[in-house]
Amino acid sequence: MVVASLRGLRTEWIDEGESSPGNPVLFFIHGFPDNARVWSDQIAHFSKTYRVIAPHLRGAAGSESGEDRSRFDVDAVALDHLEILRAALADSPNAPVVVVGHDIGGIHAWHLARLLGPRLAGLVLINAPDLGQMGRRFSNPRQLLKSWYIEVILMPKVPELILDRLEDRIFRGLSSRTEKPSALLGHYREAFARLRRHPASTLARSVARLDAPVLVLWGAKDPYLLPPTEQEMQRLASRPQIRILEGGHWLQHEKHDKVNALIEDFLKQEARP
Repeated sequence: MVVASLRGLRTEWIDEGESSPGNPVLFFIHGFPDNARVWSDQIAHFSKTYRVIAPHLRGAAGSESGEDRSRFDVDAVALDHLEILRAALADSPNAPVVVVGHDIGGIHAWHLARLLGPRLAGLVLINAPDLGQMGRRFSNPRQLLKSWYIEVILMPKVPELILDRLEDRIFRGLSSRTEKPSALLGHYREAFARLRRHPASTLARSVARLDAPVLVLWGAKDPYLLPPTEQEMQRLASRPQIRILEGGHWLQHEKHDKVNALIEDFLKQEARP
């Protein structure tokens, strides 16, 4: 575990494996209510061959939230992630990067991927939408029904009260959840507040298609998100690959062998520096 003060706040991330010529660095971004240990199966697998970096998002594990809620904004989180890459890759500042995101971490993954420019070797999404993509989905009644929890999260104080009383019931069996999941709510609040305040610019941001290869892994039985369509992904990326797996929202746990194999193939065939 690496601990550093980044942009005035204590920040923790996992850094395992070694960089090697011809291989990109893998940068894993977790979602809610997790911390970076949600990627334990992937870190154990890929660190044998690749350099693997997995930050704890603001509010997870030892990464401080700070008093300013704007530190949860997607731009602020992207700056944190760029600083982590700068600190971790000081000896190879132009090293290619493959970004991997899950859940709300996917929103951060999309944003970071667009900022990396030519350093981006690929993007992997596991049950993880782009923010603009979610905005367009809200016109779909089926997605609205699955997204009921977002309205609850956006309420002041209510989700904190629910989590304080029912955390063990809600997240029973989820060993990777962070010590205080309510501390991660700011990521949802700031992302969707941005979508509501600036819908046109937020939707427009996702119009610029990624040229880098994109692998999308999705659980067919995800209770929160509809599987993406080819047409939907073609709006976001010029070379998307979509794999719908039999599973739920946490495929990196439920189907870790299959997920690891698909990412491995993607890295070897598509995401080459």
